[in-house]
Amino acid sequence: MQKIIAAIQPYFTPRVFSMLVLGFPYGMMYFLAIPTLQVWLKQLGISNTYIGFFAWVSLPYMIKFLWAPLVGYIKIPLLGRYFGHRRSWLIMSHFFLMLFLILIGFSEPKDHLFYTAMLSLALAFFAGIQDIVIDAYRIEILDHNQSGPGVGMLITGYRLGSVTAQAGALYIAHHYSWQVAYCIMAILVVMGIIAAVLNPEPNLPINKSRRFFSDYVVPPLKEFFARPGCWYVVVFIVLFRIGDAFINNMANVFYMETGFSITEIANVTKMFGMFPTLVGGIIGGALTVRMNIFNALLLCGISHGLSHFMFIGQSLMGHNIEFLYGVIFLENITGGLATAVFLVYLSQQAHINHTATQYAFYTSVWSAASFIAGTSGLLVDFLDSNWTAFFTFALLISIPGTLLILKLRHFPLPQARFGQKIIKK
Repeated sequence: MQKIIAAIQPYFTPRVFSMLVLGFPYGMMYFLAIPTLQVWLKQLGISNTYIGFFAWVSLPYMIKFLWAPLVGYIKIPLLGRYFGHRRSWLIMSHFFLMLFLILIGFSEPKDHLFYTAMLSLALAFFAGIQDIVIDAYRIEILDHNQSGPGVGMLITGYRLGSVTAQAGALYIAHHYSWQVAYCIMAILVVMGIIAAVLNPEPNLPINKSRRFFSDYVVPPLKEFFARPGCWYVVVFIVLFRIGDAFINNMANVFYMETGFSITEIANVTKMFGMFPTLVGGIIGGALTVRMNIFNALLLCGISHGLSHFMFIGQSLMGHNIEFLYGVIFLENITGGLATAVFLVYLSQQAHINHTATQYAFYTSVWSAASFIAGTSGLLVDFLDSNWTAFFTFALLISIPGTLLILKLRHFPLPQARFGQKIIKK
């Protein structure tokens, strides 16, 4: 009993719990920029190829590490004076996210698809800044015992935000309009500003140097690429969830072409799907405290990869809502586990002296999988909507990333922040 209490106690500390609140708008942005918008586009009759290309809106996520040093270098006037460096960036990014959500809602994509795409790209840009600040902020204010639970709470908030941006937006759009849906989503982003105001500002080392590139850009990347096995890490980050990227980019299109209604998609894949994802995220966060990170990655990677078989089964069964519940349960609980463990691994790869830039670099590399998945709509059209073949392809491309974990465990992780055990060659 004491061990159980000790395991869950960190979740109730204010700093860890605040990750839940910050995670809510954090989890909304990607889905409002791409998957939820894709449902709107499918309703309007846009082709699968163009719908798939909207994954390329994730480009700012992919290259955000290039401007991540600016987040640590540039101080925002006025806001920075009253709220501190990190929190002022949080407030500013959330304000612009609200603005572009409203603009997307009134963009009329059927007649102005390119304009909608550019607004979505701008939303992704500021969402990338939001990612940079929140990830660095989390690493800086949470100690060793709070790291895993903090990720678990961030994932929980992320999933709550994601289901709101998907199911919530679909419900509102169905009963009212897409304009109302995106405006309400914009209002909910205020949660991030409230969390930034109430949270403490971390104590950061002061660097008065004005040599931006040599002092802020080069050292973080130089430190990482000087490590043994660094290129294995890069390839692993891209491949670990690439099967997911292909499936997620076309999931809503698959559901709609299979005959599921908007409300069925919202009820099963978003609302019901939230609970196994939350459970998986919380268990995954706790798992990293009790288990070697590489063993946890391998376990979660294999279990989540196997869950892709469920999508193959759904494609063969067609419109069967009972089976869809099983698909979503297994896919989401293993996905929650894998995501939580993967994020802890990325956190442990970030050196404490370079948290913002290095973590942004890792998540940027991760976003490359979504960018590659922009071809998924083209693939579906090429296969003439043969969804069984499509999901089999997604399953096969997820295997190399999982196998790469066996190689990664021979390379040490940075010791400066987390004090984890190092596995020697």
